[in-house]
Amino acid sequence: MSRFRLAVLSLIALVGLSTACIQAETAIVVNDDGSGTVSLTQALDTVAVKDLLKEFAEGFGEGTSTSSTPSFDPKDVDTSKLPKGTKVESYKNGNFEGVKLTAPFAKPEDAFDVLNKLSGAHSEQTSSLAGMAGGPSGPSSSPGQFESLTIAKQGDGWKFEAKLAASGAPGGLDAETKELVDSLLKDAEVTLKVKLPGKVADTNADGTSNNEMTWKLPLIVETPKTLTGRTTR
Repeated sequence: MSRFRLAVLSLIALVGLSTACIQAETAIVVNDDGSGTVSLTQALDTVAVKDLLKEFAEGFGEGTSTSSTPSFDPKDVDTSKLPKGTKVESYKNGNFEGVKLTAPFAKPEDAFDVLNKLSGAHSEQTSSLAGMAGGPSGPSSSPGQFESLTIAKQGDGWKFEAKLAASGAPGGLDAETKELVDSLLKDAEVTLKVKLPGKVADTNADGTSNNEMTWKLPLIVETPKTLTGRTTR
């Protein structure tokens, strides 16, 4: 189970959030010289979360005045584990508030390692958030979102190829929680955006805009899928 997807799944299952309350996005931008950046963003709809927690507490005859509202906060990120040069910043888009991590890479071969390190930092933060709901909050030793990821020059353009890591529902869930997770996973997804130098010539992305390829990735991957994209000048 990938650390990134496991973290988001834990949050959904243990905090009782609708997937509509969560934004999770990975973005990779490659420059002409092969350098670039990897960005990971995760945010919560703070208004919806507060309403959900209020309804949950009232259902058990409890108040929410003394309970903390789950949130992603830049100050909670362990910067010692981040790649050199990583920018940690607050993210806000409407009611969605969270954290955006952006790290540079000098050559395309480094992008995969940078992505995994950022995913690890985000998953640890989400695990801590799940712990607020009484769930397991320990770190995961699982790999990142992908089994492999390659960015390289090809002809007069560039190619991108990434294989999603197979995953399953979090283990150790009781029947009721597993049923909740299954019902929520139907529309649960993580957005991946990749922009390579040149114009998109071929891709299996779900959409493209301004030569940026976008995939909507499921949190549960039963059959590994390979994502591909190619650009030309």
